[in-house]
Amino acid sequence: MPNLTLPLTTIPFTPPAAASPPDPLPSLPRPPVPAGPRIKASIRELLSEHLYKDRKLEKAVVDLTRNLVAMKLHFPDMLEAREGDPPDFTMRAPLTAIQVSRQRVGALLADLEPGLAARQSVLDDILRIVGAAGPYNRDMLSAHRFPMMCIDPGGAPTGWPAETVLTLFAVCDWSKIDFSYADLSGLTNHGALRQGLDLRNANLQNSYWRGSDLRNSDLRGSNLKGAAMYDCNLEGAQLGQCNLEDADLRRCNLKGADLRKCNLKNADLRHAELKDATASDAVFDGANMTGVYASGTDFKRASLVEADLSAAVLTLADMEDAVGLCCSSGTVFSGAKLRNARLAVRETAPAIDHGRRFWRDFAPQPDLGAYRKKQFEALASIDKAQYPDCYIEAVRGLIDCIKNTHHPSAPIALKHWLDEPACWTDAGVNAYICRELLAPLLVRWNENRTHDGDPTPERLIQYLGETQPALDWQEYRAAIHKLIAMPVTLSLMASQKALRDMYVNSPGTARNGEPGVSAL
Repeated sequence: MPNLTLPLTTIPFTPPAAASPPDPLPSLPRPPVPAGPRIKASIRELLSEHLYKDRKLEKAVVDLTRNLVAMKLHFPDMLEAREGDPPDFTMRAPLTAIQVSRQRVGALLADLEPGLAARQSVLDDILRIVGAAGPYNRDMLSAHRFPMMCIDPGGAPTGWPAETVLTLFAVCDWSKIDFSYADLSGLTNHGALRQGLDLRNANLQNSYWRGSDLRNSDLRGSNLKGAAMYDCNLEGAQLGQCNLEDADLRRCNLKGADLRKCNLKNADLRHAELKDATASDAVFDGANMTGVYASGTDFKRASLVEADLSAAVLTLADMEDAVGLCCSSGTVFSGAKLRNARLAVRETAPAIDHGRRFWRDFAPQPDLGAYRKKQFEALASIDKAQYPDCYIEAVRGLIDCIKNTHHPSAPIALKHWLDEPACWTDAGVNAYICRELLAPLLVRWNENRTHDGDPTPERLIQYLGETQPALDWQEYRAAIHKLIAMPVTLSLMASQKALRDMYVNSPGTARNGEPGVSAL
């Protein structure tokens, strides 16, 4: 058998070459205060006498300092004061005017603990740590914990993480940046922007502002279409000629705000406060103003076509020349100025939005009877003596609504309208009262059937004696006998006598020779 063993070949061993020494690192100046991963220890040391018992506050101060250090790496000049005109700001261009002032850092410390801002030594040490931050800190701050580290400072903020943009808004001193004409569309702001901002003519479409404090801010001419601004504080803000179409303004504080010529079509203003605001020439068409508190608000020449004013408080509001004003359920007009105002009446209660279609189809909707009752109460709050034409126009509209919906509102209507002599003088309203409301009432009284909501006999005597309607008195003689024979006060004697004379001299009574008529 042949030998298949391969001859061994000796391979000389070559030791590996010695590794070349690394290039020496450039000498970097050491910071006067440790930075990087030692920031936490440094902050603990300089605040040990204040924070040794409050670990939560200690963590908040450390995180604030680390965020400032991360910003300093991208914007080395942010602690330097600048002079001159502020540049325009846009979310679509690199930020070139980032500035963090000493006062702003002090305000941030005051938000954490009021006593910290008063300690100038604490503020000095924090600014010294931030000012000493340099390139050697970059690898010591992870992008996972500090979103600021993953941005490109030369790029537009539109591509930055939302947390980074909010950090900038919360920390930086924006007093030297002009937001007017800025493009902030789609901005998500969780209360970072502060009061007193200049946002004139800015594009803020579809932005998110929940809970922001924008008191005394200037938003004139800005585009806030579709913006979510619920729970915001806009007291004293200037919103003239602002586009707030489809905006969400629920529970907003708009006390004393300027809303002149503002577009609020289809806006959601539920339970917002507009006390003493100025909304002349504004457009509220289709807006949901349920529960709005607008006492003393100026609505002169405003358009409120199809606006839902259910439970809205409009006491002392100026609605002069307002268009499309709707008398909804529970609206309060006490003391409101309604000169030349056109008051409409909603025919049916607005549907309740239950979200998904399944629930919209099967969920119960508002009770029309309760809704109609509150409409009568809303009409009763109008100053009939000062604005009789406006009141009568609304009553006519309500009569049309009752006819169209075929809802039995006779007891409510009769009680309210017999108590308002303004309804007696209008031929159309008075004819409806006699034909549709008074006749069924007298039929029931003929049979001794009364309801709790019926008008008082005294009010009925006054109405019949003063209006002298053309009724078939023979059909209601039992009820009329009771009204004529009952004792009345001196003020009603003339009305009772007129009713008695009208009944006695009526053709049917005289022709039939009814017994007892002479005694009446």
